[in-house]
Amino acid sequence: MPRLKQFKEEVVLEKATELFWKKGYHATSMCDLVQHLGINRASMYNTFGGKRDLFDRALKSYIEEGFQGTKAFLEGFDSPRAAFAAMFENAVCSSVNDPESKGCFVVNSATELLPGDEGLREILSQSQKRYEGLFLSLMEKGVEAGEIPEGKNLPAISFMFYTLFSGLRVVAKVHPDKSEMQASIVAALSVLD
Repeated sequence: MPRLKQFKEEVVLEKATELFWKKGYHATSMCDLVQHLGINRASMYNTFGGKRDLFDRALKSYIEEGFQGTKAFLEGFDSPRAAFAAMFENAVCSSVNDPESKGCFVVNSATELLPGDEGLREILSQSQKRYEGLFLSLMEKGVEAGEIPEGKNLPAISFMFYTLFSGLRVVAKVHPDKSEMQASIVAALSVLD
């Protein structure tokens, strides 16, 4: 008779995300995973595959959750400009107030494993395209509503906003000066004038 799982996959995946996010892929050992996840090695392999399979699932879950949260957040505003300002402000506050200065799991993974990991490059490239598409769509609504002037290079601005959104968490790990980051947001948003 097969043994029943004594754990919930979603909970274990969340714990794995926390550990990989905090330590990185290479510094996280199988022993670390077994201890942190609270499941035995055989259960981990049977459910998630090896360390890399678990990492990929954790990262994809983090990316999807982050994207859906950002999308819902932005769509909660009537003004695209106010939505972007609030999104950047949240990124600054969460980064500056993170006691562990973990940064962003996606950015951390990119800096640790790229170049050289084409599978990860594809995952991150798709994520970037989705964010840029989301930002572009929001800006197009701003143009239609007359809040953003016509003639702007919206794809370039979408790329810039994605770069800033990702980069704020890196900067906060090194130099968490909230006022400087907020000034950069004001400068970035001025391109929508």
